[in-house]
Amino acid sequence: MHEMSLVQSLAAQVRALAEQHGASRVKVVSVLMGPFAGVVPDSFRFAFEALQKEDPLLAGAVLELRQPDPRYLCLDCGEACTLPQPGPEAPETQARCPACASPRLSPWGGTELILQQIRME
Repeated sequence: MHEMSLVQSLAAQVRALAEQHGASRVKVVSVLMGPFAGVVPDSFRFAFEALQKEDPLLAGAVLELRQPDPRYLCLDCGEACTLPQPGPEAPETQARCPACASPRLSPWGGTELILQQIRME
């Protein structure tokens, strides 16, 4: 589970920022997780919760994961589009370009894993 090593790196970054700002407690950690980042959100959350038990600075902190819908580039017409992720509201079907209805879509970006904000005291 590489999510644990990602969370350990995140925690090191958070600790460094807390030390830099003289904070003794982290309340919220906000992370942007792209849909093509290769990270399983539930595993990332599980790893964060496991690390909280060992790290007093993170004890009780809330992890906010922001997961934008995936963006694609149509290989036929060149149109860029955002399509909803499959779920209860959007059942999984073959994604198609909204401009030309082509199913030839290529993922466009969405590989980021970014610490966006920390709230601390």
